[in-house]
Amino acid sequence: MIRFVLDASYAIGWVREEEQTPEALNRLRALGQREAEALVPMLWCTEIANVLLTLERSNKLSTELILEWTTSFCTLPITVFAIDIEQSLTEIRPLALAHGLTAYDASYLHLALREQVPLATFDRQLIKVAPKVGVQLLD
Repeated sequence: MIRFVLDASYAIGWVREEEQTPEALNRLRALGQREAEALVPMLWCTEIANVLLTLERSNKLSTELILEWTTSFCTLPITVFAIDIEQSLTEIRPLALAHGLTAYDASYLHLALREQVPLATFDRQLIKVAPKVGVQLLD
């Protein structure tokens, strides 16, 4: 079973047809078939909720589709990792500072480093920084 860190940009790439890629859809299928496990920092949950809310408010996705994706996200094998204040301030903040990232983005990188798994992201800055710190990119 493959394990990987899933950032919000990659997950929303499943939701928005214009952002879908064959590789990302294969990852989604693997999760659905329990052949993979996604790891996320706790902030991912709020990021996903906020993006779905924004898409619904702007009428870019119907409420029906939002509810379908809500069910999907709640049933996929996604393991949420808590980040305590000490990790945020002594590990994630310096990582963000050293590489010009937000603390939010650095939390995904931090989790990938800690768990020694690849990172699934469409975020350009994370794609640029990940190899520099020894994190493999998925796809």
